[in-house]
Amino acid sequence: MNRLCALACLFTLLAGCESRNETPPVKAEGSRPNQDTAARALDAAAGAGMEMTGIDLYVHRKNPLTGVPQFPKLWIHADRFSLRDSQTYAFESARAVVYGDQEDDRVIVMEAGRGVFEQDRRAELSGGVVVTAGSLVLITDAAAWEQQETPGSDEIRVDTPLTIDDPRLVLAAGSARLYPEQKVFELRDARGTIRFGEGT
Repeated sequence: MNRLCALACLFTLLAGCESRNETPPVKAEGSRPNQDTAARALDAAAGAGMEMTGIDLYVHRKNPLTGVPQFPKLWIHADRFSLRDSQTYAFESARAVVYGDQEDDRVIVMEAGRGVFEQDRRAELSGGVVVTAGSLVLITDAAAWEQQETPGSDEIRVDTPLTIDDPRLVLAAGSARLYPEQKVFELRDARGTIRFGEGT
C-alpha cells in the first residue's frame, strides 16, 4: 500500500516535468510548501525503490538580484532513472547539455551510459563518456559537472585519461577542466599531434 501511495504521489509530482522534445522549459518556479511536499513524495518514492523512464533533470540559472530561476544551465535527459533520496537521482543512458550565458547557447553536449545527479549541485557521468564542445570531441571514462558559488565559474572535471579528436589535432591527456561559460578548457599531462597547413 505504501508503495502504491508513493507511486501515485510521484506520478502527480512528475506529470509536468517530463519533456520529450529538445527544448527545455524556460523557468522552474515553486513555493516553499510545494517544494516540501515534493521532497516528501520523492523520499517516499525512493524508499519504495521506484524507477522511471524518459525523465529530464535540470539545474537552472538564477537571477542574481531576485534569486528567481531562469533558463537552464544544465539539462540531462535520461532513458531511465531511480531515486536515491529527494535530492539524488541515479540514471542510465543519458544526454546532458551544458549552456552558456544565453538560453540557446549549447556550449557542451555530453553522452554517457550512467550517472548520478545531485539537485542544484553536481552531475557525475560515467560509462563511455563522450563530450562534444564545438568541433572538439573528448572521450573518457568519467566526467563531472559542478556548480560553483561564483557566477560564471561552473566547471566540468575530467580526472580520468582522455583523448581529444578534432579535425586539426589529436591529443591524449591525464585530466582536464572545462569552463563552459568562459568557453575554455585546460589539459594536464597532454601529448599529441597538431595538424597545420591543411585546408588553409
